[in-house]
Amino acid sequence: MIRPEAFEKLETIYGKAYKDVRAEAAKFAMTYKDDTVWNVMSSGAAWEVSYSDAFCFFQEMQTVHCVPIHSGEYFHGAFETCDKDLAILLFKSVGRTRPVMREPSASNQLADITGLLMPRSWA
Repeated sequence: MIRPEAFEKLETIYGKAYKDVRAEAAKFAMTYKDDTVWNVMSSGAAWEVSYSDAFCFFQEMQTVHCVPIHSGEYFHGAFETCDKDLAILLFKSVGRTRPVMREPSASNQLADITGLLMPRSWA
């Protein structure tokens, strides 16, 4: 059921989110602005977001070659193409698929291997 009062809260929610991530987003943008390839990784509810962000926002709007990767598939191929200089944006979901991002501390291994830029506040 759609609750019309929920739409009234969107401006406040998005406004707070914008303020919360603005500085880190600017840091990310300045750090990776000249990169020609990015990866976006996620699972669960965040998978659709990373898939559409990779193609719509990054490839079409920013003209950066971007590859969406499901976190459950990272160690089945994508791992071999990563190095410490590759930009990887990691979206972590909440809910039952969150453990996929923790397989044996996959995000920690990823950070160690690739130099992942993921502020602790986003973890």
